Amino acid sequence: MRKWLSHTGTKVILVLLFFSLIENIILFRQVKKAHQMLNFMAGRQNLPGQAAEMNIGDTLKDLLLVDLNGNEQVKTLSGTKLLFVFSITCTACALNFDNWREIDTSIDKNLILYLSLDSLTSTTQYAVEKGIADRTFLLKNPQDQIRLKLARVPQTILVRDGKIEIISVGRLNKDKKDTIINTVNSHLGNSQVVEGSVGVSGILASCDRLKPHFLRGQKTKQSQPS
Repeated sequence: MRKWLSHTGTKVILVLLFFSLIENIILFRQVKKAHQMLNFMAGRQNLPGQAAEMNIGDTLKDLLLVDLNGNEQVKTLSGTKLLFVFSITCTACALNFDNWREIDTSIDKNLILYLSLDSLTSTTQYAVEKGIADRTFLLKNPQDQIRLKLARVPQTILVRDGKIEIISVGRLNKDKKDTIINTVNSHLGNSQVVEGSVGVSGILASCDRLKPHFLRGQKTKQSQPS
């Protein structure tokens, strides 16, 4: 064995194998970073070990949730409901909050549930900072995260009478945002229409955790219900 190791050819092979291993490790990290960047550019973040998101027309049963005081609540999904699904560690979610706020100010706030995929402690502080603590909930059963196919965040889900009518994964663009607002208002018999909004859906230069700096859209031509 010592003879084999002392052979010049063997040493050369071992050195080449070592450098090959280093190159493979570097390549793996580069590929992983590129994959994360693509997800960031698409405005979504994958959560490991889960299936793809739900589809339009899928049935969504009533949710067993926990509020930020630790109390269990059953939220029925009859009528019209909007679910804003997020994780506090998700950069794309942070960037999407301005879009959610614009929807929040354009429809009945009671129709919106903010659904966090994180712990109660970390979610509470985050929700207080965002001003959404009274409408933020966690899933009571962790396995529901898999059942509901919440593999990607942020998700914006419009539910009508227990069925998914609109689902958007990633940061909302102007068209999706306006479609959601107009669809909800049409469900409620309102004539309010959002049009001519100006949105920013460009890609930011960094994947670091950033506060959202989107320009808010302008809404025009709002009429009262007849």
